[in-house]
Amino acid sequence: MINSSIPIVIVTGFLGAGKTTFLRSLIEAGELSKTLFIVNEIGEVGLDQQLLQASGAKDPILLSGGCLCCEMKNDLGYTLRDLYLKWPDKANPPIDKIVIETSGLASPASAILQLAQDHWLRDRFRLSQIIGVIDSEFGLETLKTNELAVDQVIYSDTVFLSKQDKVNAEQSAHLTECILRINPRIKIKGVNGKDIKSADHYFMSPARTDTMRQVSNPSVDHLLEYSTTNISMPDAIPWKSLASALDELSQTYQNDLLRVKGVVYIKELITPIVIHGVRGTFMQPEVLAMKDHTHASLTLISAGTHANVIAEHLSRQLLA
Repeated sequence: MINSSIPIVIVTGFLGAGKTTFLRSLIEAGELSKTLFIVNEIGEVGLDQQLLQASGAKDPILLSGGCLCCEMKNDLGYTLRDLYLKWPDKANPPIDKIVIETSGLASPASAILQLAQDHWLRDRFRLSQIIGVIDSEFGLETLKTNELAVDQVIYSDTVFLSKQDKVNAEQSAHLTECILRINPRIKIKGVNGKDIKSADHYFMSPARTDTMRQVSNPSVDHLLEYSTTNISMPDAIPWKSLASALDELSQTYQNDLLRVKGVVYIKELITPIVIHGVRGTFMQPEVLAMKDHTHASLTLISAGTHANVIAEHLSRQLLA
């Protein structure tokens, strides 16, 4: 079944690197129409799944509440089996590829091993390539301080530099040098939100070299370095109150707060807005046009065990 196997592309990258933004740009440009998306979220609420769906992705599958490389590593195999067995005409599947977007705290290693070692999966699916996304603004610091981010680069075939408008040429060159020291074989391409090329440009399938790489499962203990929590926000709040609370939060916990993302309702709008924050820097809120009622909540991810403390602080600020 090698010739008829379904190609799988893994999109990896650290927290807030821009993985979902990259995929949404391709979807909104009319690309990936026959692509099935599988989204892994470390938290319980699937924001990235909602964003892909809002951009036009058809029925993306959510694997939430854990890390794809450890607690949920078996869920990928179950999902692919269930998907395949539901196809009425297995010789002519309704999709031409699968894109797996991992959580920012996942190593691609477990998925690589599962697709290589499971004979049933290997006969029906093949790993086409691994794409890493790195934040140009914070990428160099992340690679210097985080072994997981280094792992993501080691296993990637191609890496895309997002948010290049945030850095100058010298900073971009330093980041490129760092990436090449980690993985000399990797292809580096720049990505800006308004300069996304066709899917074929990014998803061309290079020869996989995993047989020549030392691939090992990441330790479950890697998640002990981080903590995550979710704040349910069912009631609409004034935008001024929310903006003030998030600004105060970023100043107080700038060194610990790695990621804030979620969907909230504000009193000034009927539709919900998307909140994105990376290392204390918040992006312009985006109006999320969803037909169905959207669960409103914020997910906070921090270094160490501080996520619940930060969440309690934010809750007090919103109630003040």
